[in-house]
Amino acid sequence: MSEQRQPRELTGDERRELTRRMDVVYAVMWGTANLLSRRDLLVEQVKEYGGRFRSKWGIGLVILAAIVAWLGDSADWPWLHSAGTTSLVLLAFWFLPVLPDWYIAERKLERIDAQLWEMRYRWRANGGNDAQFDDLKALHQPDVGIELDTDEYGHWWHAVRAEMQEKAMPLACREAIE
Repeated sequence: MSEQRQPRELTGDERRELTRRMDVVYAVMWGTANLLSRRDLLVEQVKEYGGRFRSKWGIGLVILAAIVAWLGDSADWPWLHSAGTTSLVLLAFWFLPVLPDWYIAERKLERIDAQLWEMRYRWRANGGNDAQFDDLKALHQPDVGIELDTDEYGHWWHAVRAEMQEKAMPLACREAIE
């Protein structure tokens, strides 16, 4: 037989613990939204910079210029060698300026991913679970997310709050005993 648990009032310690946890969770929600909006821009930049290096035309032109320079050198046609070498230099001027920007964008993306990992850790440490955090991330994705002032968001937030409250009460009781 299962006993039904009677709802009870939160004690002062439980109320403070719940308030602290909810403040952290609320801060994580807004911090995650900010990080995800910055991350989306960086992902686009990294794709753009990487696309420049991985483009079929760019790679094809480098290979063609290298072959022309090599043929000109091996066949004793100095003008062909000069044309191939000049093409390689011009292509280097087209590719090389992007390298520092690409590197910087990738490092920024790594830092944002580390901050998102920290947000997930804080979310879980304060009573949330991974599925809720994934829902939170999905809420803030521009192509997937929902508006913050809609009923759907309100229902999600109330469900999260109820689960946090349910988890905070036993945690506060356990901390009071210890």
